[in-house]
Amino acid sequence: MAVPPAYADLGKAAKDVFNKGYGFGMVKLDVKTKSANGVEFKTCGTSNMDSNKVSGNLETKYKWAEYGLTFTEKWNTDNTLGTEITVEDQITKGLKLTFDTTFSPNTGKKSGKVKSAYKREFVNVGCDVDFDFAGPAVHGTAVLGYEGWIAGYQMTFDSAKSKMTRSNFAIGYKTGDFQLHTNVNDGTEFGGSIYQKVSDDLETAVNLSWTAGNSSTRFGIAAKYMLDSSSSISAKVNNSSLVGIGYTQTLRPDDDLHTPLPFSDVQMLLLAVVVVLLSAFRLYPVETGSLVRCLESRSCCCLHRTSPETLTQTRMRRPERFPAEPHNHTLVYVNLCNKVLKLEMFCV
Repeated sequence: MAVPPAYADLGKAAKDVFNKGYGFGMVKLDVKTKSANGVEFKTCGTSNMDSNKVSGNLETKYKWAEYGLTFTEKWNTDNTLGTEITVEDQITKGLKLTFDTTFSPNTGKKSGKVKSAYKREFVNVGCDVDFDFAGPAVHGTAVLGYEGWIAGYQMTFDSAKSKMTRSNFAIGYKTGDFQLHTNVNDGTEFGGSIYQKVSDDLETAVNLSWTAGNSSTRFGIAAKYMLDSSSSISAKVNNSSLVGIGYTQTLRPDDDLHTPLPFSDVQMLLLAVVVVLLSAFRLYPVETGSLVRCLESRSCCCLHRTSPETLTQTRMRRPERFPAEPHNHTLVYVNLCNKVLKLEMFCV
């Protein structure tokens, strides 16, 4: 058997079917890019539709592969700064050491954490220590795997209180297209999940949980179906009759991102997403059929709420600018505040 997963990743396949592809009551934007010298940038912004709270974070990462070092800097809109230094496979193969610190200039609060993880065939263990003036907290995990069977244990010991504050146990079985996961948290929370890849296009999952002293059982089923290589639909329902439906569309496969165009697909996509988010955050009034010109005169993107008649009329007025059959035509449907928006992008 290969290296077993970390404790946090046990049952991950079923969790992904239930959680990925759904975004209720919020708009989220994730952007990742990499510079020519190898520095990775990651930005994330979210807007809660109920509270109208907007939050975001920025992360930069640089890997020094020769020495197994990774340097990460983080900042968020709560004005918290973070630094993380990781050393992997240097002291011994499979060992990963991380030193993580955070600092808030507004409050002066500081925190530090040392993380260690070691993995090899049949075993994956980890130990993290949170430094606190009252006394450090120790978090430990261990996962063993053999011939498809997996068993894991997770604990937290608070030295300030001199007692165990968390004690979780999990066991499961994993094959190529089937995963079974059960867990017991602190002896009171019981849960389990089943993941089955029925075919190359269809994934299904079932989960259930209950709490000691409570007779009610929480139960849910979910499925994800690949419509084609670039789009998928997800659906889930639980015993409280709450139904979730999600649709995911890949705008452009990775191997097409390098197609030489007057204005790159990546820039065009980012501009379109920014327009949608600005509209959602009420920072830019996007009206029905409004046309947003891109930075280069030969590329455009158009935002619709219903049908593309407005764009058709624009093509009729300016046929030399908007051909009837635009090259690299892409349609995207976006759900914002229960309003279905249709995003149409093309390059000419």
